[in-house]
Amino acid sequence: SSLIDADFEAIVVGTALVKAEEKMGVPMETMAAAVCGLLCIIVFLGGASAAFVTHTVTLLYPLMATLKTLEGTSKWSRLSVEEWCVYWMMLCTTNASEHMFGPWITHWIPLYYPIKLLFCVGSLVPSTGILRTCLATVVPMLSTHVDALDASLDAAAKSKNE
Repeated sequence: SSLIDADFEAIVVGTALVKAEEKMGVPMETMAAAVCGLLCIIVFLGGASAAFVTHTVTLLYPLMATLKTLEGTSKWSRLSVEEWCVYWMMLCTTNASEHMFGPWITHWIPLYYPIKLLFCVGSLVPSTGILRTCLATVVPMLSTHVDALDASLDAAAKSKNE
């Protein structure tokens, strides 16, 4: 079975591509490849457009697939709720780091956005094992600090209420 099932293709992608294929006479596979190629060029050129494309790709599909997984009607994703939680934790961490150290990260790490995009998209493919590796290593490491984080949040809530 493919990563994107027939229902997704027919509903979201298919209608627009079929209309464009009829009007232009270009096969939809060619149009899809051209759009993907254009997005890759934009990401590799860098700048604000690379950030926009990367954030859009890493948010749209995962958001819809997570909602469908939580509803129990997911035909789009083979990931479990636990794996989606790890994905969102990784994405939030990278986005927070990017927000705090943005100019430094994008200036000193060459091809930051393509690397981030490949990592995030790669983590959505179960056969890569990226999410399972994070689940087995990062989550236990972070769970050792839960008590300290809870105490800090409780202290912050108390000081805010006073």
